[in-house]
Amino acid sequence: MEKSLVIIFIGSLFFLAHAFVLLFEKTKVPDILYLIIIGLIIGPVLQLTQPEDFGKVGPLFSTIALVVILFEGGLELNIEAMRESLGETFKLIIATYFSTTLLLGSFFFFALNYDLLTASFIAAVVAGPAPVVVLPLLKQLKPSDKIKTTLTIESGLGEALAIMVSLAIFESIKMKDINGGKMIGNIISSFILAAGIGLVAGYFWSIVLNKIRQLRNAIFTTPSFVFVIYGLCEFLGFSGPIGVLVFGATLCNTGLFNVPIISKRIKILPIGHNETEKLFFGEIVFVLKTFFFVYLGLSISFQNIFYISIAAITIVIIFGARYISVKLLYAGRQYSKRDLSIVWLMISKGLAAAVLGSLLYEHGIERGGEIRSIIYYIILLSIIANSFLIFISQRRNTVEEKK
Repeated sequence: MEKSLVIIFIGSLFFLAHAFVLLFEKTKVPDILYLIIIGLIIGPVLQLTQPEDFGKVGPLFSTIALVVILFEGGLELNIEAMRESLGETFKLIIATYFSTTLLLGSFFFFALNYDLLTASFIAAVVAGPAPVVVLPLLKQLKPSDKIKTTLTIESGLGEALAIMVSLAIFESIKMKDINGGKMIGNIISSFILAAGIGLVAGYFWSIVLNKIRQLRNAIFTTPSFVFVIYGLCEFLGFSGPIGVLVFGATLCNTGLFNVPIISKRIKILPIGHNETEKLFFGEIVFVLKTFFFVYLGLSISFQNIFYISIAAITIVIIFGARYISVKLLYAGRQYSKRDLSIVWLMISKGLAAAVLGSLLYEHGIERGGEIRSIIYYIILLSIIANSFLIFISQRRNTVEEKK
């Protein structure tokens, strides 16, 4: 493809992305599906480009998208709402993640004859939510504040849990041994220490933010610091996603640090971000989201119908497990049908599943290429199914509200 055409395509893509957002408001079909379709057209269909053309930049770009989207999600986490939702969120994570992992692990072990560790690995990878999909959808679907907070926390904690469990199982696959106690200990310590780093970094940044604003062209310093936090957490072996999420949440709740004990020792009051900075972060998320889903679309190839069938069955199991969990957890609660439908529909897979799904293949483990292909199909079908069901559910709720 000529450079001039590439430049024209990039410019046109942003106009299309805005058009897809407007289309979502009218049709209730999420804009991310249209972006994936564009990726499918320029990739597998027309063969204009392929993931290999991006070299090492492609996976790195995906990680950048995750970091920025999680940070912006943290900026919207009000601590008062979190207090009300935290217990509910933990119940939702435990019920949906582990029930889904158990059912999927059984499916891959008994029906498809994978060994126990490999079956558990696949299940752990695809059982978690995807903030890169969930957070943009929540912005557009506009559920109640409590449900939005619950799902925002769930997407961050749930994905981090999926990463930790998957990596623990992956290490067991390499060693060909399962150590349940060590696995659980690693997950808990990783979460707590990453949250501690995010909290301390958030407080520090809220103190120096006044000075930072006096610099020229300083609006990008906060996202830059976010990358440092993510990298530091990952380098130390902790959960980067949790560190970034807590950092954003700390900046959102700087008022909680204005207590007498702290104020006496530190004269500079912590401050949060202003509306201009928040709008800027939103623009960054929009750009990264647009390119991420196009990149995801062109990374898919339709070569094996059997793998696609496995992915389709997996999606049915995931939806079933989440639907039952939500029904049991929210029975008798005073939530609207619309809110509950949004809760059980949030099953899309994204960045973490794509990265984790490649681990076995990259390390030369048996059936690694097959597993990677299946997980990629699961990601695609989960987003397609999610988009279709959101469209149906939102239309039905709109009709019921008019009656």
